[in-house]
Amino acid sequence: AYPGLVVGAVVLTFHGLVLALLLTVQAIATIPEPLPFVVVDHRQTQSQLRLHRTGHKRKIRVQGIPYPSGLGTLGNAVTTIRFPEGGGVFSGRCGTPDYAINAIVRCRIRTLNESGGLSELFSSYELQRSGPSQPFSVAVPPSGQLQLVVESLNDPKVDSAVWVDFAYQGEQP
Repeated sequence: AYPGLVVGAVVLTFHGLVLALLLTVQAIATIPEPLPFVVVDHRQTQSQLRLHRTGHKRKIRVQGIPYPSGLGTLGNAVTTIRFPEGGGVFSGRCGTPDYAINAIVRCRIRTLNESGGLSELFSSYELQRSGPSQPFSVAVPPSGQLQLVVESLNDPKVDSAVWVDFAYQGEQP
């Protein structure tokens, strides 16, 4: 199902016969897709924001499902993102990676409202390693900016969260 890519060849001689073996690599890993937004600011209590990795620099897996692209955080985190245009719908999933044994987090999505305060657009239930990720779908404000917030509910040194499965659909003309 996946096209092979020839990366080299080995030539062997066996009883006067020359045998050539082509070495191929199967494209079984999906290349991460570009994110539909840019990160304009990020703050967290532990480590740093990881692109296509967990907060502990591991590949993203939630309940055994691999996600080739996403954002990984550790501890309490606020990530401000901006879309190329305001309006439309942003969707995805938030969860805890499989290896984060004692992690308990809550994910939120907020936006700056007209009065300068923050309005909450999404709040997850308590997410734990043994539980599934939670889907979200929110309207993107005219400013095009949102805050992805992770709240540590156990220990900020182990509470790791991932944002994955992103989709953005801009407003239709």
